[in-house]
Amino acid sequence: MGLETVINLSIQGNSTLNSLEGFSNLNYVESLTISSNNSLTSLSALDGIDEEFLDIVYILGNGALSVCSTESICNHLINNGAALVTNNAEGCSTITEIIQSCASIWEYAIEGNVFMEIDNNCHFDTLDIGLSDWIIKVQNELDTYYAYTYDDGKYVTPVDTGMYTITAIPPNSLWEDICFETDTVLLTTFNPRDGVDFGVTTSTFCPFLEVDVTSPIVRRCFNSSYYVRYCNSGTATAENAYVEVQLDPYFTFVSATIDEIDLGDNLYSFDLGNIDIGECSNFRIEVYVDCDSTELGQTHCVEAHIFPDSLCTPVLPLWDGSSIQVDAQCLGDSIEFTIENVGIGDMSDSLEYVIIEEDLIFQRANFQLDSGDNIKFQKQANGLFHRLEAQQSPGHPGNSTPAVFVEGCGTNSDGEISMGFVNYFLLNEGDAFVSIDCQENVGSYDPNDKQVFPVGYGAPHYITDSTDLEYLIRFQNTGTDTAFNIVIRDTIDPHLNIETLRPGVASHSYRYDIEGSNIAVFHFEDIMLPDSNVNEAASHGFVKFKIEQKDNDHIGAHITNNAAIYFDFNEPIITNTVHHTVSKGFMGVVTSVITPPEVAEAGISVNVFPNPFDEHTRFEVQGETVQELHLNLYDTMGREVLQQNVQHQQYITLYKNNLTPGVYIFRLMDEKQQLATGKLVIQ
Repeated sequence: MGLETVINLSIQGNSTLNSLEGFSNLNYVESLTISSNNSLTSLSALDGIDEEFLDIVYILGNGALSVCSTESICNHLINNGAALVTNNAEGCSTITEIIQSCASIWEYAIEGNVFMEIDNNCHFDTLDIGLSDWIIKVQNELDTYYAYTYDDGKYVTPVDTGMYTITAIPPNSLWEDICFETDTVLLTTFNPRDGVDFGVTTSTFCPFLEVDVTSPIVRRCFNSSYYVRYCNSGTATAENAYVEVQLDPYFTFVSATIDEIDLGDNLYSFDLGNIDIGECSNFRIEVYVDCDSTELGQTHCVEAHIFPDSLCTPVLPLWDGSSIQVDAQCLGDSIEFTIENVGIGDMSDSLEYVIIEEDLIFQRANFQLDSGDNIKFQKQANGLFHRLEAQQSPGHPGNSTPAVFVEGCGTNSDGEISMGFVNYFLLNEGDAFVSIDCQENVGSYDPNDKQVFPVGYGAPHYITDSTDLEYLIRFQNTGTDTAFNIVIRDTIDPHLNIETLRPGVASHSYRYDIEGSNIAVFHFEDIMLPDSNVNEAASHGFVKFKIEQKDNDHIGAHITNNAAIYFDFNEPIITNTVHHTVSKGFMGVVTSVITPPEVAEAGISVNVFPNPFDEHTRFEVQGETVQELHLNLYDTMGREVLQQNVQHQQYITLYKNNLTPGVYIFRLMDEKQQLATGKLVIQ
């Protein structure tokens, strides 16, 4: 009858073995290893193995093996089972090669190609260019599935009988015409396999370069590694591409895995040559984090900008040609903010800027600049976190959101600086060709965790309904042996759109897939991650991805996320859960009224209401009868902008009149003493 059950089937080092026919009756195997069998050409005899019990598959170093697509292996791989496939013959040398050959094995399957049209005939020809990393959406009345195109543009997914709608989802708007963008197929017992080819054309031939930079950890007094990943998802080759990386001022450049050019001021350039359509690659930079001039918890930022960065999309007619840039400098005892119009056109209307102190709005006002003009204003340095945001004119190309921050300028009354606010807010990296990584330096840390940027505002982690999220998953092999395969499964929250997920930079090569309708899966195959006892520094890894919210997210929606990390066939490690709350208008305004102790002890109080105000406000004294009231108003640099006096009246009414919107300091006195000081906000 033949062998039917083997817990661990290992067939290794048989140089003359060319067939596995003796195992054709096998139906129960948990671990399958086929290694170093130089004459073996096919695994078809293992077709009877029940994939329900198959935990892990190793197919390694079989030089003649080209047929691995048995039903059990195909189902194991398509369901993201643990596997290691390498150094076999073509057709079986990688997991993707095996999956691509599985369509003929599955009882029912949908397959096809996504390709760039050369001859515009909507048919996949030898001259056409296969497009990798496109998402294919497969839907019927009950379920939604996703497939991902491989390096040659092919996709395949097993399904059941029924009618399916197939949709190709482009990575950006440069891919204008898809033939056909959506199509339907009907699978029956008479038509068990079918598919749709998607021919893509464009009238805009332009590279679309994306860059991503991050470090898994920044530690004071140690070297830290920054990883840079770049891709061209555009419609033309990017010629003579390069990346400029601005390092944090507290970093010292140590080395990089590709040649660098030192441009001065901690700015480095890296030549990348030509980047073909669909091509991705990466490199690593090593830096030293200064010991003497930094504090634990201080934020450090690295910015990567890839060129060419032209957008190649038509300029909207409502754009006035202006382009706003912002800057902030610590001058020791003050912070100098600058807003500049570096565009070719004058601003046709005023825009708003906001200065944030800690997590509150300190100043809000309008500005309008001609081309080449700027405005500068200063604020006293007090050790608190400050951020300047400014708007762009309607129709401005790209997704720039001008913002800059200052941390650690001056000190507060206790001689300390304020930290931890940088990642409350979005960074100016809305365009794909810019990536900014800001993170606090740390001492100890959890080796298997989940982080998200922006963190969000306050304890509920408030974000707006248009805020995109960037997740970082870190892992470490703390076991007692090398990890051969690591798989991360991340169940995407229903308020996020998995169709917008863009896999990002990682510590090691990986394969991305979507399981079911909402599980992002990252495969680190043959990662060979050493355990921390053998090599602590090399035992770490990470992966990062970006994702957008769904269009219909409602105010008050809660977005939560964690990840499951699988080391080989061990039980998963579940990371911490990060969360956000969708809201609006959640940022408060810096206001205060301070009464001297002797005045408060006498039972005297001052009320200022409304504050903020847009027409008028009222200063009212309670607890004593005053003969005179004197109001002085100062701007944030201490310059007096208004005096106002009244007699035999318990209040003063202040009208906005010609006062510029923003934050002011007031002082209220009676005929004998100072009654109160504080901050006043004019909207």
